[in-house]
Amino acid sequence: MQILVTGANGFIGSALVQALVERGDEVTCVLFPKTSAEWLEGPQVKMLHCDITQPNEALRQAIAQSEWIFHLAGARIGLTPKHFFHVNAGGTRRLLELCRHAPSLRRFVLVSSATVSGPSPTGVLADEEKHVPITPYARSKREAELIALQEFSDIPVTVIRPTAIYGPRTTEWIDLLNLCIYAGRYATFGWWRPEARMDLCHVDDLVRGMLLAAEHPQAIGEIFVLGCSGLTWSEIGQAVTKALGIRAKPLRFPIPVLFVAATFTHLLSLILRKPFEFNFWRAVDFSQPNWTFSSEKARRILGYVPQVPFDEGAQRTVDWMCQAKWVKAPNTKALQPPPQPHSALPAATDPYAPEHQSPTTSAATFSHKQSLKR
Repeated sequence: MQILVTGANGFIGSALVQALVERGDEVTCVLFPKTSAEWLEGPQVKMLHCDITQPNEALRQAIAQSEWIFHLAGARIGLTPKHFFHVNAGGTRRLLELCRHAPSLRRFVLVSSATVSGPSPTGVLADEEKHVPITPYARSKREAELIALQEFSDIPVTVIRPTAIYGPRTTEWIDLLNLCIYAGRYATFGWWRPEARMDLCHVDDLVRGMLLAAEHPQAIGEIFVLGCSGLTWSEIGQAVTKALGIRAKPLRFPIPVLFVAATFTHLLSLILRKPFEFNFWRAVDFSQPNWTFSSEKARRILGYVPQVPFDEGAQRTVDWMCQAKWVKAPNTKALQPPPQPHSALPAATDPYAPEHQSPTTSAATFSHKQSLKR
């Protein structure tokens, strides 16, 4: 099968490409110009460097020959709300316009974000029917959904809203692990209220869910939240420190302190004209009581069932990052070696990041390290 993946060199994109190659599919990987393709290998893999907001002829031809398209590329950080809408909504519209000239297209899978559903302050799980985006990023993702499902209803579109995704190759755990290793602490947020809960999903479960959505005939025109389980920051921290083989205590950040730090970094990013990972909008995400979601619709229609418990997934992630030398933890026992040890992080200079993750998963970072990403 001929498949096209945008944002293919990101954390989720590269995991998806690997799964498609293992199936025997031929995959065209769309990468932002001058970005690395180190995780994309195989005779069935083709590289196409292109800005999705300015499609070139090569992209037009690749889309015209594709049977499935997975759209993961998008902006997760930016200086202004306009940037998010330009890339996330505008880029989606440009791709779908080209899809109208793709006679073989059987499915267009748009990878959105569970933050479109919004937080769940009362503890009631948010689902696909809820649309309460609270940041420019989430609002731009909702706009992309509406474009795909309403303006291009003649195209077989399925929308995926991943929750907080983690696993090997994620850069979002680097600060979390370093805080545990060097300071003996793991981060929690809030002071006077019960700990917030967050839905985490291993990247392998997400990829399985995406493939189910691409194949299922009843998924056309539908939105699916793909998640796993809701955990508190303390439960996350304890699982991670256990995987590292060390002891760590909680370091609780009061919400006012969080916003003071976020405002400073946000203003600094505007002065330097360089977007930082931690900014005011990220603080808004961190300050919410809960980010918990229901994947019942995906279970019922697609047969989606998460298979990676968090303790196991955390161990896999820690082992990979230590063996890849992204962090140093001598007590870690490896479950499996990483595909390729890396001496440097993925490129951080993209105007939009191909790596998609929920904005709530970067646990303790007050500085920009990488254009984290679908």
